[in-house]
Amino acid sequence: MPIKPEVLKTLRKRKKLSRQQLAERTKLSLRQLARLESGTASSTKVRERTLEQLAKVLGVEQGVLTGEQALPEAAPIPEERADQGERVQVSAALLPEVRLAYSLIQRRYGVNMTTIINSAPLLFILLAEKSLAWRREKIERADEAVDEIRKLYDSYALEDPADYDSGLLYWENEFITKLNLFGPEGLGSENRNPFAVYLRELANGINDPDVIEISDNKIFLDGPIEGFPVHNLCKEELYQISNHSPAAWAALKYGDVRVSDIPKELWAEGAAEERAEWLEAKLSEESLFRIADYDLGAVFALKNGDARVSDIPKELWAEDAAKQRAEWLQAHLSQDVLEQIKAVKAAKAEAIGEQGQPSADGGAADDAPVPLGDLPDELPTEDGR
Repeated sequence: MPIKPEVLKTLRKRKKLSRQQLAERTKLSLRQLARLESGTASSTKVRERTLEQLAKVLGVEQGVLTGEQALPEAAPIPEERADQGERVQVSAALLPEVRLAYSLIQRRYGVNMTTIINSAPLLFILLAEKSLAWRREKIERADEAVDEIRKLYDSYALEDPADYDSGLLYWENEFITKLNLFGPEGLGSENRNPFAVYLRELANGINDPDVIEISDNKIFLDGPIEGFPVHNLCKEELYQISNHSPAAWAALKYGDVRVSDIPKELWAEGAAEERAEWLEAKLSEESLFRIADYDLGAVFALKNGDARVSDIPKELWAEDAAKQRAEWLQAHLSQDVLEQIKAVKAAKAEAIGEQGQPSADGGAADDAPVPLGDLPDELPTEDGR
């Protein structure tokens, strides 16, 4: 049975074992172990006893080594203090989507949580400095363009048109000098900033939304990643875990359940459908509101069973498609619910008329908005997931 090389290597490093140490404990030759960690599928096949021994020493189920079960999440990551050599716990506020991303990155690239966290400063500095260099190049090109425009106007003895540009270029130079990644607060759109635009360009260069999908017009307006573009990561891995079930996908994405919570038996081969059903059952009412983009009509369509999460077209799950998703759900409201809403509107219009405040046509327009408190209490609330 073949072993996953990257999983074997990750588990060995988690145990802080050298290849020599692991070889000694499993009675394998150093050469054989090296081949298992770096070989092809044909060179990573091992006997059942060898697989059993490796799993025992590394403290995992055999299915983890063969890829039939998920790689367990690493233990909490300690931080070592340089001054005293003490180890203290690292704690940080993580969005549900970010916590999920750590699990998906581990599955995609075969790296453990320790590696991801410890490499974060290096990766961030690389992105930050590259974004500043990218902005400097844009300023240089803009300066050259302004000079050319001025030369053109000079040749016709016309008034200089580029004075208004020089101020913006001056301040952008100042922001870059001060290493201001996001630009000054209050300048530009709430959906854009220099760093977000740079990250979007990088993502577009990858051109694979199943690996990284970045919103073109949304950024996080608060929280631990304020200013960063809204994004999805490792969607292909997420689809595999959720068995392409939108409801299971949403339960993971919105933090109703974690990948590490999934029972071991649901990772077995042939258990994908059962795993998806288990995840679907974890979908919370709050997540239904997020799916519906907090649109009341769309929420009722889900809760009343007029539309199911699993019926929502795949393209409507894109980060920029929340409004279209809500409209799609609204369009599936049943006639019974629409009649109840219409009755509420009519009753309200009649009450207003009796108070001497009739509308222009003596009633309420059918498409008039209905406040939350005016909706009937008896609307069906079946779980439309």
